[in-house]
Amino acid sequence: METEKSLWNDVLDYIRERVSRPTFDTWFKGCKAKKEGEKWFIIAPNHFARDWLEIHHLSLVKEAIYETTNEMSELVFTVREISAELTYADDKVAKILDDINELSLTEQEKLFGLLKRNNSPFSQPVRSEESVRVNQLEMEVEKIKRQLAELNGSIKN
Repeated sequence: METEKSLWNDVLDYIRERVSRPTFDTWFKGCKAKKEGEKWFIIAPNHFARDWLEIHHLSLVKEAIYETTNEMSELVFTVREISAELTYADDKVAKILDDINELSLTEQEKLFGLLKRNNSPFSQPVRSEESVRVNQLEMEVEKIKRQLAELNGSIKN
């Protein structure tokens, strides 16, 4: 079985043959990848590159992975390093942070004010058991979703 790094290099070779050299050097050369089960995390060097790859090259990357591995994989574009211990909870936190980053500055200030007033459990140390952490994160996600919906309603009014 090929190593993850070797597979990613094969994927990059496939892409290199199908795009111009400037396109490859600009958008793909600095990328890394992490495979977990059926999911590939494509790690871009910055947010702009991540967004560009996802918008303009998603189908090419999927095709390259399929042609290289003969597997239909889910792709997640990200800008952070993915550790070997990436968990479901970590993935959820990353998605929440991305959602928060998409809010306007005013919306972010309101959200953080709400979290501070509600004494978010993440301002306190969290026990190390993964199940406790996931449970707390899920509760926090639901709370944030409700608060964002309230904020969205008050902003529209």
